[in-house]
Amino acid sequence: MQAWAHEREARGHCPSVPHQVARLSRDCRVRLDGDDIARQLDRLIANARVLVAPGAPEALDRLRSAGVRLGLVSNLLHGTGDGCRALLRSFRILAPFSVLVFSDEHPWSKPGPQPFRYAVRQLGAGPAQSAHVGDLAYDIVGARRAGLRPILYTGLHRLEPGHLRELAHVADARVERCATWANVADRVLATD
Repeated sequence: MQAWAHEREARGHCPSVPHQVARLSRDCRVRLDGDDIARQLDRLIANARVLVAPGAPEALDRLRSAGVRLGLVSNLLHGTGDGCRALLRSFRILAPFSVLVFSDEHPWSKPGPQPFRYAVRQLGAGPAQSAHVGDLAYDIVGARRAGLRPILYTGLHRLEPGHLRELAHVADARVERCATWANVADRVLATD
């Protein structure tokens, strides 16, 4: 199931939890409630030890105070947009975002260009005036496909070999790298 979900995500169609559960139910011939499982996953994530990246709330507030319109684009294989909103709200970092694009609420996902283009349109901007900050290869690839400036956030870099291999293929010298959220805000404001 995990391989199937990741393969779909790689093609820009991240399956929602209910969609994954429906497939699992069909394949295993067991009746499962996808919406209930999605709610349970959201509760597990809400109670997990999730931390906010150091400096992120201050950088987001600084950008918003400077008049930068902010959007969030996220693939969700193991939760829902509602669950992610609740998590962002609990960390007090939901307010800076004017637009939220979660893969379980749309027919497309990263690394396809559609979620990026949709977010930019909703923000009233164009790709040439927009940047996307992310820490995954899908962020870099998707932002480029949509015509946005990709910024690679390295402050919480995962050290799994597969993750690093994927980044090595897409994060060339043209991709800006920022190790802190203060640096992210500086780079975005320098070209805004």
